[in-house]
Amino acid sequence: MYNRFQLIGRLVKNPERKNLSTFDLAQFTLAQNRKVKEQDIAQYYDCKAWGKTCDRMMNFKKGDLVLIEGRLDQETWQKPDGTKGSKHVVNVMSCMLIPKIDKVDISEGIYPHVEVEYSGAAEDIF
Repeated sequence: MYNRFQLIGRLVKNPERKNLSTFDLAQFTLAQNRKVKEQDIAQYYDCKAWGKTCDRMMNFKKGDLVLIEGRLDQETWQKPDGTKGSKHVVNVMSCMLIPKIDKVDISEGIYPHVEVEYSGAAEDIF
């Protein structure tokens, strides 16, 4: 089956690094706004990045606009009251910072040149 998830959103807070025995793990949340009947609706996505992608994510900070690509997984666990809990998590395979661009006049075909950094580190863990 094909499971590919792409998302552009803003970091809710700085990514948190956890040192595990085999790989480092970065955990973070991306927020994305959309309009529904002239009302802003915010959606939040919990994300995890491993290995070199984790290292890359640690360069980003709260408020940065980020493009991520990965797969959507469902985590399940047993709650203290005995019921099962679950949530969707994005396992990030690559990430890219979307640079800030101030007002740009594209009416005459003039586009700003921007440098972007891309982390295609999926081979680190897959």
